[in-house]
Amino acid sequence: MFRRLPPHAWPAHRVLHALCLAIAAKAPETYRHAQRVSAYFLLLAEKVYGGLSPQHARDVACAGLLHDLGKLYLPERILEKPGRLTPAEAALLRRHPRLGAETLAAIPGLAQAVSVALHHHERYDGRGYPDGLRGEHIPLDARIAALADAFDAMTSARPYRSPLSLDAALGEMVAARGSQFDPELVALFVRHFDSIRRLYYELHAPVRQQSGVMFSPLVL
Repeated sequence: MFRRLPPHAWPAHRVLHALCLAIAAKAPETYRHAQRVSAYFLLLAEKVYGGLSPQHARDVACAGLLHDLGKLYLPERILEKPGRLTPAEAALLRRHPRLGAETLAAIPGLAQAVSVALHHHERYDGRGYPDGLRGEHIPLDARIAALADAFDAMTSARPYRSPLSLDAALGEMVAARGSQFDPELVALFVRHFDSIRRLYYELHAPVRQQSGVMFSPLVL
């Protein structure tokens, strides 16, 4: 299911490849996070939609891979800081969804990636950013991507904390249903958690080096 997509299958693929190279060069862990988010997003979207057309699958994979593109514009001291951000640093970090969306909007055929980049930090209760959208006013794919993004963030090590166990991360997501996350999507996440668990172990298998960019065996 998670196969390598050939470059010609992507819209404006040369530009996209260049963007991926740029992310990987500046922030390798951000890029590895994006790869994993792309895979979780694709799995969840297939469950939500009852299957995806080849084009929709490519759009989802692309949107997941580029959701944090706006972090390219942030100082490395913020991206790599091994501790809590100051209020000023946090405010700067919160600019990355809009910065990424503005960059992607200039590339034809990336409407879904633009939407996901812009809205993956919105919250179901309206307390997210950048636009404070609430409930179903948040685009569906951005709500799905938010689950994928949060799950990978919680289950990945950071310089300032250890990763949560998979079950602990699931508990956090269930506790945040209706506040941070769409409750119906959390219920779907729970129903398919065995598949998500299997994917987690596949994604955390050893990675290989190709053309200077770290690639998961399963993602792009």
